[in-house]
Amino acid sequence: MKVLALAIALLALAAPVAYAQDEPPKLKGTLSYARTGGIAGVSDSFKIKRTGKARLNGRSFRLRKVEREAIAELLVKVDLGKLKVKAKEPVADAFNHSLRYRGKSIAYDDPSTPKKLKKLTKLLGRLIAKYDDN
Repeated sequence: MKVLALAIALLALAAPVAYAQDEPPKLKGTLSYARTGGIAGVSDSFKIKRTGKARLNGRSFRLRKVEREAIAELLVKVDLGKLKVKAKEPVADAFNHSLRYRGKSIAYDDPSTPKKLKKLTKLLGRLIAKYDDN
């Protein structure tokens, strides 16, 4: 009986730790993303606060929790301050991108997108397409 009580007590102590590790990542600051160029010559400005409040091309809205978590998960895998952009041959109608998050920023174009940023860049592009009124 004492062994069972000890096991339950240890599980109770371990539970909060396991829960904290299983929590989805959250934005820890404001993410600013800008995209210009493309075939249509667009100019998108997208700002996402850690609360989920967002502003895209002058329009305000709130991102869904799953969208915020997806962005945060991809940002955890990327350290903007350590990423290097290797310039490649320019491509006609390519987008130019800039990201700023927690005091770190990076600028790149489509051909020179760092591998670690490809999924995040695609996700932000999908969100722009979803929420943009134009």
